[in-house]
Amino acid sequence: MAGKKRQNKRNGKVSKPQAEPKKVTEKQEDLISMLPDDIHLHILSMCPYHDAVRTAAVSRRWQHLHTRLPNVRFRMSVLGNFASLGESSEPRVQSMERMLRQRCHDDGGLHDTIETLHIGYRKDVPFECRYANEFVALANASRLELHVQCKRGLPDEDAGEWSLELPPATTELELGLYWYAVRPPRVRGPGVTSLRWLALDGLTVLRPSDFLSTVVFPSLEELHIVDCTLPASIDITSDTMPRLKLLRITDVT
Repeated sequence: MAGKKRQNKRNGKVSKPQAEPKKVTEKQEDLISMLPDDIHLHILSMCPYHDAVRTAAVSRRWQHLHTRLPNVRFRMSVLGNFASLGESSEPRVQSMERMLRQRCHDDGGLHDTIETLHIGYRKDVPFECRYANEFVALANASRLELHVQCKRGLPDEDAGEWSLELPPATTELELGLYWYAVRPPRVRGPGVTSLRWLALDGLTVLRPSDFLSTVVFPSLEELHIVDCTLPASIDITSDTMPRLKLLRITDVT
């Protein structure tokens, strides 16, 4: 062996010791994939719906998770409660409508019932109002949260009258009207008879002619009025709310 090494030196070749084999690094565990689907659904429910739909490209397991979300959130040009208004984009809202329609009309029956539908939109943008009504009808959610804003400086600070058609499955309604120009809507539809919980929250002015005094809610048990401006008097009677058990009025002027 020594002679062989000397021979290699004469030829100008010196054998090098073999390098130690590289250690195979252990594959890191995918902690996200180890979570149960219920946790995934809870996390995705806090995201805008179009972001949740994009996760379908992650893996086969995630392909249909968005169709099982119990809570669905859509924000059009409204960036947040009392936040600055974004740019209106009808193609983006149309994309939201296609995603929701595909879920609710899935022939394979893979989708689950939508428990809560949250929509943030602008009352002064007609196409956003139109699509918001379509979303409400398509989802037929048991809880409906509408957060409505509009631009400042409208004539007479009035965004105009509007109506809300409650679907039959809706039992809870939260109206967040975040500017004085946005009036409370005229509430109607099959959901009026099944509504049990109602909240009015935001910078809005309640008028004597608003729906609280004119619409009969035969099943309503709780009414919450928060951060609103009330008229000199407001009538809440057993004639319109015969089953009312809790009336909470806070931070009003």
